[in-house]
Amino acid sequence: MDWHPEHVPQFWRFVAERHAVFVRRIIRLEPPPWSEDQVLRSVAFTNIYRELDRGTRELLRRLPEQGKPENQLFNVAAFRSFGWPATYDALGGYLTPESWSSKRMFHRLEALRAQGVKIFTGAYMITGHGGGGGGGKLRTIITNLTWLAEHVSRVLDELADATNPVQAHRVLMQVPGWAGFNAFEIMIDCCYPEVDILPSSWLDEWAFCGPGAIRGLDLLLERRIRLPQVQPALMELRDSQYDQLAAAGATLLGPPLTLENLEQALCEYQKYVRFKEFGRAKRTYDPAKASTDLRLWDTIPQRFRNPKYWVHKG
Repeated sequence: MDWHPEHVPQFWRFVAERHAVFVRRIIRLEPPPWSEDQVLRSVAFTNIYRELDRGTRELLRRLPEQGKPENQLFNVAAFRSFGWPATYDALGGYLTPESWSSKRMFHRLEALRAQGVKIFTGAYMITGHGGGGGGGKLRTIITNLTWLAEHVSRVLDELADATNPVQAHRVLMQVPGWAGFNAFEIMIDCCYPEVDILPSSWLDEWAFCGPGAIRGLDLLLERRIRLPQVQPALMELRDSQYDQLAAAGATLLGPPLTLENLEQALCEYQKYVRFKEFGRAKRTYDPAKASTDLRLWDTIPQRFRNPKYWVHKG
């Protein structure tokens, strides 16, 4: 690949500094500001590691250990369909496909929406569901979850037959409402040990790149990337991360990035560049208003807390 001589080191410095913000705030419990980078101090970015994002922590804390695969998959789908913990809780908490009632669930959430209660996350778009906004989107999502409740055993059987992440992704794309990105997000959750449906090693074998990550790769390359180049480019970034971080003078206080981590980091990087160039951001960030309740991260894996697992030992 012909890499851009300015963007590549800037990308790795962004990766290292964005995660350093997490380390300073969550692990070392330092007071703000957590960065000298003015963009990182004023714009909201997801974590470099998806496992550390608030939404992922909210999901995993609601799932029991060694739950039945049918229940685990259905609850992952219910949570991610809205992306808003309070909505999932309003459905009644941990669900079973057998107990799902589309009529009851729709009326429960429609009543909340009519009262002005937030139903969907504002952090990212809930795509692939169609049905327009408001009640139309809500009804479509409820219908899609009803389909899954009726077919969850079949979906799990097909996932069990998958021999690689690409095949598993194709299986999940057959679920109504799960386009490429949505299916990939569900697949990632299924690879987490807390869900335990798919092998965790698949997080570093293949990644579905959404439009944001593609734009990030375009920035890092000298010429516009073509679709067949996406996976080789991701793998080259992953395999060269130690050397590239060193060349950029960046210190990553976390474990090596997987392909899945890189997909997320690339999406966030293009937002970072866009703000630096145009000063526009969908979500701003005020450290003074950041929550001081950090209990969500009490149970993060040791590879994020123990320097012996980090690229740089801190």
